[in-house]
Amino acid sequence: MPRSLPILLLLLGLAVSARPAGRRVKRLWYQWTAFNVWNSVRMQPATGEHGEPFAWLTVPFAGINWMVLDGADKEQLALFPCREPVGQSTLIMGHRDTHFQGLEKLAKGDAVELELRGGEIRNFQCQEIHVVEKDEVEHLMDKYRGKDHLLLLTCYPFGYIGPAPQRFVVVARPDGGVRPVL
Repeated sequence: MPRSLPILLLLLGLAVSARPAGRRVKRLWYQWTAFNVWNSVRMQPATGEHGEPFAWLTVPFAGINWMVLDGADKEQLALFPCREPVGQSTLIMGHRDTHFQGLEKLAKGDAVELELRGGEIRNFQCQEIHVVEKDEVEHLMDKYRGKDHLLLLTCYPFGYIGPAPQRFVVVARPDGGVRPVL
């Protein structure tokens, strides 16, 4: 066996593991900075400006704990989950391999909490989970335009490599729990 083979294998292993490790470090950094930013603005009313912190999303069972930005575009979604209004409902989109990584663990009846700017905390309960084709998302969103629901959207399947062909949509309705932040 050539002497360089173990070194070559070690370098290959490091190269393969570098990308996931880098993603994890990047995610932890974003979480830490988001927490600091959120704490500095959370009690201030939102201005509606594109890209500003809109809310803090917590889905305990899925391990999701992220700041949500207002308005969704490619640059914003690369950093954090983003919100778009869908009539009276709120749509929050996030990447399946970072922001919404644990969303596949969510089940009907699980709690979802959304802390809004200005101090209001809204509690939701997961009611439905849909897996739809990309081109069916708009039709599904239309179903909830006139309702006060929280919709969480990400790509599906979760373990898919490359652009995923489907979308995973969680529909949560208010459970009546609205309280101010203390």
